[in-house]
Amino acid sequence: MSLTISSLIPRATHPFFQVINIPTKVNKGIVEIITLVELIKKGGKVGSSEVALLAKLGIKSFSYRLVVLSIYDNGSIFIPEVLNLTEDDIVDKFYSWCFYSCSAVLGSFLPNSCSYTFGVHQFLQGLF
Repeated sequence: MSLTISSLIPRATHPFFQVINIPTKVNKGIVEIITLVELIKKGGKVGSSEVALLAKLGIKSFSYRLVVLSIYDNGSIFIPEVLNLTEDDIVDKFYSWCFYSCSAVLGSFLPNSCSYTFGVHQFLQGLF
């Protein structure tokens, strides 16, 4: 919590700050927080006194959100990044798979449809 000047009534809030060990002073009828206080840590538990203090200061203490760690669908488990794939990403992956599989086939010198088209192409290049 940063240094804050609150517009709260000192009689109602000053003792509350003292109970939760936040150093304050009253200046011209306004409660001032003297030093920086780390009231809430990210991922930590929030106690009822912290929630009450933040409510008095008009600060929303936290929000909830869902973090998807994995997706289960028809017996398969996926990572959430799968949902962000576009059709272009899938086509690119398919073409890269085709390239690597053809490279492996050509490197092994085994005839198949991939090596056949490549061989015909190389033969025709050699003729002209």
